[in-house]
Amino acid sequence: MVGKLLIRGVVVRYLGISPHDVKLERSPEGRPYLFGHSDLLDFNISHGGDFTIIAATSGGQCGADVMRIELPR
Repeated sequence: MVGKLLIRGVVVRYLGISPHDVKLERSPEGRPYLFGHSDLLDFNISHGGDFTIIAATSGGQCGADVMRIELPR
């Protein structure tokens, strides 16, 4: 849920379109993309523990990965 809201916010802000016009789909590999505008903006999202991050670019493909690590004491 948080991930979809983050993606929607980035898309609306970057492309200047209405939130109602944002249609998110998933590729066969499970990668999210913006239906009808995938050539304008690429994004990826990652969840780990209490964190959710999004990476977005208009210049190619991007990736995001977040994970919780515990440092030795």
